[in-house]
Amino acid sequence: MTKFKHEYVLCPVCQKHKFPVIVDYSDCPYCGWCHDDVSEEEADIAIGPNHLSLNDFRTRYRRIIEQNPSFYYKRDGYPDASDIENS
Repeated sequence: MTKFKHEYVLCPVCQKHKFPVIVDYSDCPYCGWCHDDVSEEEADIAIGPNHLSLNDFRTRYRRIIEQNPSFYYKRDGYPDASDIENS
């Protein structure tokens, strides 16, 4: 049996949530990123369940946090795209 150095990896978008090392396609409750190894390896390509590239997702999350520092995806969901772009 292979032992992992860590039992978790931090969310590549917000660095707040701990995902299991083995990809399980769960959502980060803080930012909404879906734990997907393909999207995480290809940070500039929009593929997989997130519908945005990792870099675009990070940019969107930063904009949301600027508008609402207490944003929590599981509670708030995502604002309309136009709300983010117009800030």
